Amino acid sequence: MRNRMFVFYLLLMLTLMSCSKTEIGFNGQVYLYLSEPEVNRYPVEKGDSIVVKGFNSWTIGDEHKGMLPDSVVRDSGYDKSYVYYICAVTAEFKMNEEDFIIMYADQNTKLGYSFPDMGYIGVSNTVKDYDSLDDSFVMNTYLIYISQEKDGKKMDIWYPCSPFDLEWHCFSFKDIDVKSKEDK
Repeated sequence: MRNRMFVFYLLLMLTLMSCSKTEIGFNGQVYLYLSEPEVNRYPVEKGDSIVVKGFNSWTIGDEHKGMLPDSVVRDSGYDKSYVYYICAVTAEFKMNEEDFIIMYADQNTKLGYSFPDMGYIGVSNTVKDYDSLDDSFVMNTYLIYISQEKDGKKMDIWYPCSPFDLEWHCFSFKDIDVKSKEDK
């Protein structure tokens, strides 16, 4: 069984390498995939609309066997028993000094789930090193990769979308004083 899993991961890595500019690292049982997202800023009144396509990294977690999480079954219709993985996907981009950024998702946004419990589709985000000149906005989402049905029938399904199809939407407000009253 262990040899089959190794072959599966090796084939998955080779497939992804042939399809993109992806570097692959191995860390114990978790695979880490690195890429560079495309970040576009579109000026609008008092800010920028920011669209980030792709991702910086994603990791495949442990193998799961059985039914998918309830919300995924409800949303996707995949209601059998599967071999699947929950993948954490991250996109990060450099903020401008004056940025105050919020995430938003409309019906055209391609995202995964907000948390690994797969409760609802969305994104979680943080600002990295907020007090430094090297501010980055970091967004996380979670995807399901179904590799096979429990009876052994091979599958290759990403849900709700492939990490290569992710599209993150943000809005950057300009000239907003984000300092607290204590800082004044």
